[in-house]
Amino acid sequence: MNPARLLLLAVTCGVAVGNVYFPQGITPLIPDATGVVPATQFGYACGIFLLVPLGDRARPRTLIVTLLALTAAGLVLAAVAWTWSVLVIASWSVGVTTVVAPIIGPLAAGRCRPPGRVR
Repeated sequence: MNPARLLLLAVTCGVAVGNVYFPQGITPLIPDATGVVPATQFGYACGIFLLVPLGDRARPRTLIVTLLALTAAGLVLAAVAWTWSVLVIASWSVGVTTVVAPIIGPLAAGRCRPPGRVR
């Protein structure tokens, strides 16, 4: 696999996973009434269960680009959320669509050379 493509996939995984893991550090600071961080975690679990299996059926590039676009839309919605309920829904949608890393991992592994094979 091209090193530039491998770097792009690695950065994409890191940024996507960051949507789920960065807020965990401030979880105790967020009031319990908002449910924002748990909504993201619940959405991520739903995405793992519902969307990751599509990686075996759908074209990986289309699936990855679609999920990243939907993640960006969810983040924009969260940024402009006018009520707590909209923020919780946006956080849940970000969690659902940020499951790009479990799709990219097997994709990258399948496109690399077998160990021991020389160019």
